[in-house]
Amino acid sequence: MLIPENKDYPELVFEFKYDVKRSSTSARTAKAGHLFADIFRLFLYKKEHQKSKCFLIYVTSLEQANYLSKKENRLNDFFNLPTGQTLQINSDYVKNHADTFVNAAKAYGIHECKILSCLNTDLENSHYVRIYEIQII
Repeated sequence: MLIPENKDYPELVFEFKYDVKRSSTSARTAKAGHLFADIFRLFLYKKEHQKSKCFLIYVTSLEQANYLSKKENRLNDFFNLPTGQTLQINSDYVKNHADTFVNAAKAYGIHECKILSCLNTDLENSHYVRIYEIQII
């Protein structure tokens, strides 16, 4: 979703991802990689439109939240990034994961960027909401 700039605010770009268990056959690792591909796609837009503010709004269920939070999956720093904190993402970060993750994440290339956690909250009925602003380093 794109909200054009006006005199009061810059162009705003939102990517929405609702990642819940359905009859999908996608593995959790691939789903996590696709999430990073979305981040890199937003980064590419931000790189070309530097005045724009780009956000990923991510809602997921308990299954994927548990996967992203497990220490051995090395994504807890991303998924549980406290509001107001940033995380640098680059090829070293991405390549520190399973091949399935890397292959999904590199759909738009792997880029060096920073994400700012704008919202990190858990809803009722085991849903989790994360909002990240994608930034250029």
